[in-house]
Amino acid sequence: MPFDAKGEDTGTLLTLLNPYALLAGLASLAIFALHGAVDLSLKTKAERLVRSRTAARWRSAAAALLAFALLLWTCLNAVSADEKGIVPGVFLNLFPRALVSSTNPDHSLTTWSTSSTHYTLVVMTIVALLLTPVVLVYQGCAYYVFRHRGGRDDLAPLKSPIELLSGARLPGPVPGA
Repeated sequence: MPFDAKGEDTGTLLTLLNPYALLAGLASLAIFALHGAVDLSLKTKAERLVRSRTAARWRSAAAALLAFALLLWTCLNAVSADEKGIVPGVFLNLFPRALVSSTNPDHSLTTWSTSSTHYTLVVMTIVALLLTPVVLVYQGCAYYVFRHRGGRDDLAPLKSPIELLSGARLPGPVPGA
């Protein structure tokens, strides 16, 4: 990206829309679409399970192809010949630069110029240490509550909110059937 001596971006929107960035965006989109299809296949049954598994198969091929193309492009355009095929080498060779300026390498953003202050890092570390267990417990509860597969028969209308809390279902017509 083009940066000036102050570290400010001097490029335009079209600077960001280069072929490599577009490929990275398509690869990310394909991977997230695959993730959604796989998640649906874990949470549905009957016809929707079959459809979500079929969608996951197609999306896995597209995601693998796009991710491989992005990895190949990254390796072929590595900063030096020493790290070709080894993606972490790209980042190790960049250090201490975080983002290289395309106009002047001396204007690149470094890890020190882009990091937060010491106080901010200490506060965020404490917050992360305190809230990470809360987030993990919440995720565990969410996975436990939604552990069952769902289908059309699970969408029967409830007679009262008490039934929703108790998990009981009364027989009745399935909506949309």
